[in-house]
Amino acid sequence: MKRTLPLLTGIVGVAGLSFLSACGGGGGSSLPAECKKNSPLQISSPGLPALDGEFTPTDTVIFPGKIVPGAEIFEKTPEELEALESEAIGTAFRVIVADFPIKENQIMGGFNSGVISPETGGTNLYFSVYPIRPGEMQVGDVIGATESSPYLADVSSSVGANLSMYVDTTLDENYFLGGATDQYAGGVTVLAFDEKNLCLSVDYTIPELSSDSGALFTVKGVISGSIEKYVSGDIAG
Repeated sequence: MKRTLPLLTGIVGVAGLSFLSACGGGGGSSLPAECKKNSPLQISSPGLPALDGEFTPTDTVIFPGKIVPGAEIFEKTPEELEALESEAIGTAFRVIVADFPIKENQIMGGFNSGVISPETGGTNLYFSVYPIRPGEMQVGDVIGATESSPYLADVSSSVGANLSMYVDTTLDENYFLGGATDQYAGGVTVLAFDEKNLCLSVDYTIPELSSDSGALFTVKGVISGSIEKYVSGDIAG
């Protein structure tokens, strides 16, 4: 089985329930000490040495999207998308870390929007995270790189996996990630989660599709940030 995740160049893709707190309480609960926004990540990138080493985000943005299996979201009116919300079985998240201010480059939208990188030097990592069960994620959940929950079979934007990652960079327009599923490894662990915050410990490996040597891209560290306000009709279909 092969799963290919293409490099995003510019625009990405298409568009609840009570949340569980990391430390007992609501959005005001304190986060674990390691959950600091824009913490440095360690990247191994043999196929693109310019990305190899420490990657310190300038900005982190997290978009929620309501999961509606089987939903056809293309060519739907805003009203039709909002009507689908009543069928939601949980919430997925798009987690973006970038070495430039995302707010200055953000395309309109939420879960189904992407980021326009600066013309030179811009890079962002773009994680799609789906809970391992219908409903919401829970603190302590380990979401593996090769996991595919049964409910995702009807959720096209998941690419058939609970976790996926893209790299969008202006450093090399021919740099791609993806390939054989058996080369994926690791995943993310949910360190904290409530209605305002999401914090993930990341140790994720994916093949470098554009590399002739079969090299692997690996990112490790903690990604933490506040969850953007839900955009009505933003369906993770």
